[in-house]
Amino acid sequence: MHAKLKDALFSFSLSNLCLLNVWNEVLEGNRPSGSYFRKSSDELSFLLSTVVAGFLLAACIWGAMTLVRKLGSSFLHKLSESAFLLLLVIPFSTILREILISIENRSARYVVVAIVLTVKLAFITAAVAVFLSPAKPILRFAKSFVFS
Repeated sequence: MHAKLKDALFSFSLSNLCLLNVWNEVLEGNRPSGSYFRKSSDELSFLLSTVVAGFLLAACIWGAMTLVRKLGSSFLHKLSESAFLLLLVIPFSTILREILISIENRSARYVVVAIVLTVKLAFITAAVAVFLSPAKPILRFAKSFVFS
């Protein structure tokens, strides 16, 4: 696959993961609890604005990746890898919220919170580890998460 196309797909995938909570509202906007993100807008405008936001965020991510590669700074490269891992914490917040909404058992809620917080902490620790030293296996795992 061409490198620029791969970068664009990666950026779009990562931007959609960052907007997972918004996409959840787009897809399940008629929940009885009401929508957090919209109060009076209609579904089509909300959908279109979410698509535009996804493309804009993807363009920003792609631009940052391109700039880091062109500059060739090892510091910026490590910083961007760490930022990538930190961005993966966002989808886990959405996943936690959605799982907790569906669980009524209080003990099970604590277990889910503990698991998701452990995963978040692992991503934050991995981001620090990548920044401080080369950690290619961690990045390969995280990138496979984005593309799966």
